[in-house]
Amino acid sequence: METKIRLINDGDLDNLRHWKNAHKGAFFYKKIITIAQQKKWYEGYLERNKQGKDFMFIVEVDGVPIGCYGYRFIGWLIDIYNTILGNKKYEGKKIISTVCKDLWKYLRDTYYVDITVRVLSTNKPTIDWYLKNNWISLGTFNDHVVLEYEG
Repeated sequence: METKIRLINDGDLDNLRHWKNAHKGAFFYKKIITIAQQKKWYEGYLERNKQGKDFMFIVEVDGVPIGCYGYRFIGWLIDIYNTILGNKKYEGKKIISTVCKDLWKYLRDTYYVDITVRVLSTNKPTIDWYLKNNWISLGTFNDHVVLEYEG
């Protein structure tokens, strides 16, 4: 089984939209994302990526896209976002966990800023997943929990 990580491209937009819509209960934006909205997001993403501020990756196994994750610079911190296992066939195989841990270690070793993630407080499985993977809770704020990577 060969795992590959690559930056997203316009050929990934349908998968990204389907994955996000399928998991919309886990995210802040609860409405169904349309093709036009996904395209508009991607245009903004390309500009942020060109500026070195936003990076979204596709995780592939044997050439099959199975999920995604991203990070972006917001002020003086790194925000982890849109970590999604899109292909249920790979559930429990720890592929997303492994590639995320590699990313977090890389970010910790490369940048001297806090690495955080915001998770809806109702999304207990995801909060627990982060806590299990060397993150600590900084607290609950309104509808979400802010966690920080401890490495």
